[in-house]
Amino acid sequence: MILKDVLGIPYEIELLDIQFLEDKFFEKSIYYVIRLALSVFAPGVKSGVVYFDLSDGSFIPLGLTAGDGLIKSAHLVKIYEIPADFEALWFSVGLEEFFNSEDLERLRKKLKELGYSEEEVEEKIASLSVKQVSKILNMSDEEFRERLVYYLGSFVDMTDLWEEVERKYRKLVKTWQINK
Repeated sequence: MILKDVLGIPYEIELLDIQFLEDKFFEKSIYYVIRLALSVFAPGVKSGVVYFDLSDGSFIPLGLTAGDGLIKSAHLVKIYEIPADFEALWFSVGLEEFFNSEDLERLRKKLKELGYSEEEVEEKIASLSVKQVSKILNMSDEEFRERLVYYLGSFVDMTDLWEEVERKYRKLVKTWQINK
């Protein structure tokens, strides 16, 4: 399966036991579930095994060298190797957390005009990257980045953007996992 990160860079992901995931997350797209699973890894971790904990429904990272017997109540749902140049983050808590509602509504309208059904529109939006959103909204990458910066808060330097996005993203994921 090929997924794209928020910068539009494609990565090949190998999934194990997709049926199990779909049964547990029947209301969510498989893309959402994969991004959720990826969110448990700390920044800088390049590969690993993800377990789904049957007791509380959370994902657990386990290093490839740590051994499989450490988590008794977990179900192995996927394993992947992240390429060495992986730098971008994945959205796992929904684009609404990062894009303002006006942009998302414009995006939904545009996709409907292109002939997508309501269900397809939501699925497509869930798997879009920042680069793809800006393209659909007919904005330059720079203009869209500026809007994203404005929405997330002001920064001293544009180069700080992705670091700040990642900080906010990690905080949101942590909050979401605690409150779910």
